Amino acid sequence: MMMNAKLVLLFTVFLTNYLTINAQGYVCAVGGGSENYNDWSDAPYSWIVEKSGHGKVIILGVSDASSWLPNYFLSFGASSAYNKKIDSRALADQQSTYDELITANAIFISGGNQWNYVNYWKGTKTEAAIRYVYQNGGVVAGTSAGAMVIGEIVFTAQSGSIESKSALMGPLGNSVALDDNFLNIIHKVLFDTHFIERGRFGRLMAMLYKYYNQTSIAITGVGIDDKTAICIDNNLIGTVLGSGAVAIFRKDERSVFTEYAGNQYTIENLLCHQLTDGWKYNFSTNEIEFIPSTAKHVDTTRVWGYPVSDFTLSGNNSISQQL
Repeated sequence: MMMNAKLVLLFTVFLTNYLTINAQGYVCAVGGGSENYNDWSDAPYSWIVEKSGHGKVIILGVSDASSWLPNYFLSFGASSAYNKKIDSRALADQQSTYDELITANAIFISGGNQWNYVNYWKGTKTEAAIRYVYQNGGVVAGTSAGAMVIGEIVFTAQSGSIESKSALMGPLGNSVALDDNFLNIIHKVLFDTHFIERGRFGRLMAMLYKYYNQTSIAITGVGIDDKTAICIDNNLIGTVLGSGAVAIFRKDERSVFTEYAGNQYTIENLLCHQLTDGWKYNFSTNEIEFIPSTAKHVDTTRVWGYPVSDFTLSGNNSISQQL
């Protein structure tokens, strides 16, 4: 009987630890853009408050901020909401900072420069507190740079931002700076923001190529347009909300990344989904989970004809010179 009691005790401790380690909350990654009442941002920001149980929202950043965003969260029923500036490693690693942050039901990371977040918070009690909130069923959200740090893989911008052309020309260079040891919230996912507005398709593909080249691990790239968000529940089902699209890039069995040699390489047959408001994606199975009823199938066998009116594609604004 004593042996059985010990086994039960060991199993109980193991199960408790397992559930604690594997518990997870909610994520909302916003692509950027100005929030406003009765606008695109109402849906994702109210989702954050709802999934937090209408609890406390702490908005993190590295600079002073106005009361507008806290008031916005309060308008959706948050019990409290306020800004907290953590602009040094010393402050980020204080026990009092940790003790305060773990009382939040939702952590929202502001936009700005993601390198500040990695530089100031990585390896500190602030990082541990953000993970604690998520692992205990809370919400971790962010916009722009704040959204870019909540995947497992982060483009840190340590050497500054980079445009698509430069990233594709030199995907293995230091300017395509990736880190897979910060926050680690959504497994094998890299978020990029301001996606269509700033033409970031190419740089996201370069990041996926670099990470695969260095680790042989295929990750999922999630490019989020301005005024758009993807809200991921505790079953890893992400719902697109907002006025733009979310582009999901993934290397599957048909995709080929050739070796980088002599400054040359190819990315072939990279899978891409572009999902708009209401579409859902399963980050566990890497499949589309739900298609809204408003979606229409494209009939590739339909009878087609040239348009009634002429149209011209031109390489510059002087269309008449290109005819």
